Amino acid sequence: MTAKGNAQGDMLLEVADTWQKGEPWDIVLRLSFYSLDAEVGMIRFGSEADRAFA
Repeated sequence: MTAKGNAQGDMLLEVADTWQKGEPWDIVLRLSFYSLDAEVGMIRFGSEADRAFA
């Protein structure tokens, strides 16, 4: 499987590598960070759009 040029694929490969090293807590933190970052980005974009049209 090649994941070049695919950020999500790279993240999954990194997670799989971390899992093999036996650091599941790192995976949980990493996935939480990615999803939180995405949610915060959406919320920030949404509130800026709301302010622009208010």
